[in-house]
Amino acid sequence: MGKISINIATGSLQKSEMIVGIDLGTTNSLVAIIHPESKKATALREHNSSSLVPSVIHFDETGNPTVGEDAKNFLITEPQNTILSAKRLMGKSYRDLSEHADFFT
Repeated sequence: MGKISINIATGSLQKSEMIVGIDLGTTNSLVAIIHPESKKATALREHNSSSLVPSVIHFDETGNPTVGEDAKNFLITEPQNTILSAKRLMGKSYRDLSEHADFFT
């Protein structure tokens, strides 16, 4: 996605781009766009037709990501390569977490 120019005086977009909003939740996340034709917010849906996607990501041995419901399966089989609750760490420094460093390595 390219840059979006906004006219500060009017609030209007200066070129046609897709606007995306992300609600990053601790448990679930949601992605929505402003539909280019209807100009209304539209939630994107995962393959199972749910707009809520579990906030879980798994990386396989080559670094390829799996997200959402499919990634939850790896919490048991490959917890060392699966991330959840990352939102709880946002804004924290290493110093904030240093007493729990062994948990994150």
